Amino acid sequence: LILDEPTAVLTPQETEQLGQALRQMITLGKSVLLITHKLSEVMQFADRVTVLRKGKNVVTVETPSTSATELARYMLGQEMAGVQRASLHPSTDVVLKVEELSATGDRGLRALNELSFEIYKGEILGVAGVAGNGQRELAEVLAGLRSVDTGQVSIHGKRITGSLGRSGEQHLGYVPEDRLHVGTVPGLAVSDNLILKSFRHKPYSRMSLLKYSEIKQLATQLVEHFNIVTSSVDTPIEKLSGGNIQKVILAREISIAPDVIIISQPTRGLDVGAAEAVHRLLLEQRAQGKAILLISEDLDELLLLSDRIMVLSDGKSMGTIRSTEADIDELGLMMTGVTQTASQ
Repeated sequence: LILDEPTAVLTPQETEQLGQALRQMITLGKSVLLITHKLSEVMQFADRVTVLRKGKNVVTVETPSTSATELARYMLGQEMAGVQRASLHPSTDVVLKVEELSATGDRGLRALNELSFEIYKGEILGVAGVAGNGQRELAEVLAGLRSVDTGQVSIHGKRITGSLGRSGEQHLGYVPEDRLHVGTVPGLAVSDNLILKSFRHKPYSRMSLLKYSEIKQLATQLVEHFNIVTSSVDTPIEKLSGGNIQKVILAREISIAPDVIIISQPTRGLDVGAAEAVHRLLLEQRAQGKAILLISEDLDELLLLSDRIMVLSDGKSMGTIRSTEADIDELGLMMTGVTQTASQ
C-alpha cells in the first residue's frame, strides 16, 4: 500500500485509527510505503525511514534509532534553529471583527453559517477544521473574492463588507492556499508578482505607465530581505520552488503594510526549512502588531503559532480555545462537530 500525505484532512482521532489499521496490515505480512512531511507521523508509524533531499536518498535509518530533530537535520542538511512564539501582553485593540457572517459555497449550499469572531492587535487566531468545512470560503470572503450573504466585516471599526476588493487591499494581506494559481500569475516574472498590489501607486507607475526601473529595484530589495532563492527577478514565478513562491507572496503582502493578514495552509507541501522560514515571518508580523488569521489543517502548526484557536465544523464555530490550554484530543472532537462545552 502506497500512501501519499494520507492524514492531510484527518482529525487526530482519525489519524490514530489509520495508524492502527496500518499496524494490522503489517501483522498480516503486508508492506506499506508512507510518504509524508510530518516528522511526528514518521516517528509514530514507520519502522524505517528514508530521507530524500533534492531527489536523492540522504539516509535510511531504523526509526527507533533516530529522532525528529535528527531527521530534520538530514532533510535540511543543517541544524534547525526552531521557532518559538514569544509571550506578548494581550491587547484590547480589536483590529478585525466578523459579525454573523454567512456565505454560500461553490455548490450553492451554505458554507459559512452566522460566524462571529474578533482578532486583536498582535494576535494570531488559528482556524482548525477538517478540509471542506468553510475554511476556504472564509478566507475568500475576507479577501473580497466571495460574496457575503449576511453579516459584516470591520477593520478598526470601519465596515468594509462588500468593498474588500481594491478599496480594502491596503488594509488586508491575503495568502491563499493555492499559492501558484491564485496567489501568483504563473506566466509573469518574480518582479511582476511582487508588484501586483503596488503597481498602481507611485513611484511604480505614472499616468498609467509602469516604471520598470523602480519595479525592479523594489523586487531586488524584497528578494534580498525575504531570502527568496531565484536566479533573477526576471525569472518566471512558476520556476521557483514551493517555498520560494510562498516567500514571494508573503513579501508582496507584507510590503503593503496591512493591518490584517489572512493566510491559508501556509506550509502545505513545504520542506521543514521552508516551513520554518514562513513561521518566522508570521511571528515577526505578530510582533509588529498585525492581526493574523491562520487557517491550517496542521494542528501542530496551529498550536505552535496561534494565540487562540477557533474550530470550524460545517461552517460554524465549535468554540475558541487559548493555545496554551488546548488539547489535541479536544480539538479533534470539536473538528468532528462536538461543541467546546460538550467536549469538556
